[in-house]
Amino acid sequence: MKRLVFPVFLVVVIGVFFVVGGVFGGIFFPPKIEQPIRFDHKLHVVKTNGAGMKCINCHKFYLTQRNSGRPSIEVCKACHDNPGKDPDKAKLMKFLDKDQEIPWKRIYYLRDYVRYPHLFHTDKIDCVVCHGPMADQTSPPGARMVKQNMSFCIDCHKSRGATTECTSCHK
Repeated sequence: MKRLVFPVFLVVVIGVFFVVGGVFGGIFFPPKIEQPIRFDHKLHVVKTNGAGMKCINCHKFYLTQRNSGRPSIEVCKACHDNPGKDPDKAKLMKFLDKDQEIPWKRIYYLRDYVRYPHLFHTDKIDCVVCHGPMADQTSPPGARMVKQNMSFCIDCHKSRGATTECTSCHK
């Protein structure tokens, strides 16, 4: 009987590990996000041989709403009308021709209980602080480039002398 205790214990521990990993794995190790089009932020932001755009050109709501928003098809239409030989531009043209919004997948999101007006942050800190070097990306990141959690926010608030009162950020 004593010989069976350790192997049974080991099987139980391994089983629990896999069950917990399966249930919570998506939280701790989220799956890589694939976007419908390989959007090149760097090409759109760079001033030399690029569009020289700023974050607000596509993410129009960051000054007025909780979420900054993703670009509408109208933003793309303003400049794109010829797919050329690039397969991603051809994908873009299919959306443009159908006047259909591109189904971008969110990478950054806020929990319902969090108050986060971009407006109160963007006048004091650069987008790169919370979103990473998006302007250098030649393809969409598959996950968050900056791990945003409560300690990240509190550390930032403390370093800038901002309030750490719970109700200032939590509903």
